[in-house]
Amino acid sequence: MQSSMPGNDEHYSALGVEKTATAADIKKAFRGLAREYHPDIVGDDPVKVARFHSIREAYEVLVDTEKRRKYDMQGKGRTPGRMA
Repeated sequence: MQSSMPGNDEHYSALGVEKTATAADIKKAFRGLAREYHPDIVGDDPVKVARFHSIREAYEVLVDTEKRRKYDMQGKGRTPGRMA
């Protein structure tokens, strides 16, 4: 079950990386997990396909500098667009 609440480390956990991971670390983790969970490899296994989608979403956020910054800001109790 995915949580949409700000402040969690779900994306980092999905890829198995630390918050200090570099873009290269994130890419390496994604590639390894994608080979394991990609629908072309696992077929119609709904659990593994769902895991792949979670991994892909995490990668898309964390590899993009601006998206990652916003994601990390949510973890500090800030809401994007809200004045501090």
